Amino acid sequence: MTDLVEQKAKAKNLMLQIEISEQIPQQLIGDPLRLKQILLNYASNAIKFTDTGHITLRVTMPHMNTEAVQLRFSVQDTGIGLTLEQQQRLFQSFQQADASTTRKYGGTGLGLAISQRLAELMGGEVGVESIYGQGSTFWFTVLLTKVALSSATADTISSPPQSHSTDDSTASKHATEQPVPIKNSTNQLITDSIVLETTLQQLRVLLSEDDLEAAALFRNQREYLETLFPGQLTLLANAIAAFEFDDALFLLAKLQANRIEQQL
Repeated sequence: MTDLVEQKAKAKNLMLQIEISEQIPQQLIGDPLRLKQILLNYASNAIKFTDTGHITLRVTMPHMNTEAVQLRFSVQDTGIGLTLEQQQRLFQSFQQADASTTRKYGGTGLGLAISQRLAELMGGEVGVESIYGQGSTFWFTVLLTKVALSSATADTISSPPQSHSTDDSTASKHATEQPVPIKNSTNQLITDSIVLETTLQQLRVLLSEDDLEAAALFRNQREYLETLFPGQLTLLANAIAAFEFDDALFLLAKLQANRIEQQL
């Protein structure tokens, strides 16, 4: 993902900075595809709305307990910024800051609504901090499960919550004690259905806008989609790889229609 973001930033002569807290454990259990999807959406928007300056991707750890960690991902830009009124309209389906923004930069704003849904599925939340004319910071939090350690290793680690707070005052402001979500088969089926719909919806939007993000999204999600459309993605993959997005839209609609017929 960082390679794609770096290429986009370089194309606009923007500096890309990545900051990851050293306090974060090296091994955690989570969903890398969903994380990449949100980060890619945030980073692409930051680059789109920034003409000069830099983009900073930052990962901090507001909280950790014996079972899980809360990570806070943020993407900061030096772009056009948002008014308070505009901020209040974000993270809603098919919403951008205002009509003039849509005319100038394109897009529907749907990606932010999907990002919010994905973050919530991972036990987190989303938000934005912005100063009009100076830039914005879009952030989201997630809960990730810690990898179980051997008793000998665990005895050497002390991890009270207060000892793991970061120096980032903004991050600590958003830190809350949250239980680790417990999965069951019913919840998993609902979650899978929501993830599938949001993934396909975002892919449709990107394809309809001739957005190169579509290729990255499809590449990142292909393994997951193959489980739902086994042996049926070759033509779609070829169309996206050739940037024939109109053909890809048709093929995607056909796949979804066939899936619905099979479920009836």
